[in-house]
Amino acid sequence: MTESVARNNEGKPIGFENCEYVSVFDHWLLPDEFNFLDSVKPSEWKKFWALNELLIEQYQLFASYSDSGILKEVKSKDFTKGKWHSDESEGANPLVIKIPELNCVYEEHHDYTNLFWYNDPESIKVFSELVTSVGLFHFNQKQGFQNRNNAQPVV
Repeated sequence: MTESVARNNEGKPIGFENCEYVSVFDHWLLPDEFNFLDSVKPSEWKKFWALNELLIEQYQLFASYSDSGILKEVKSKDFTKGKWHSDESEGANPLVIKIPELNCVYEEHHDYTNLFWYNDPESIKVFSELVTSVGLFHFNQKQGFQNRNNAQPVV
């Protein structure tokens, strides 16, 4: 079984209007915090793997590491261990996961912040509970800047 994800010219998945960010950080990093990207430990980025495992335990997933847009049904937890935040990230395409039951697309991205594309507010509610249960943070564009503005600057 396969699914697909079509994209517009800007790379946004077609048919998904809202975007939520999933990150090891609770805000957009300030310029003097960019060095935090170099200090993210495996125990922190592996939280993304834990999230992927929860997703495969609870939903039918279709995923791919290619940029073709064709996603295959996931049958093994090993497949959900993304390469993007690991030693295998060199030259790797990001993991793209489509969850038909939630009508959403979840994508790996660099900088320890992934994207969750959705339309239905119920989808983000369900997804948010999974995100926080593994110790990750989530926010939308506006919240990310609000959180950043309230962050304590690094001295």
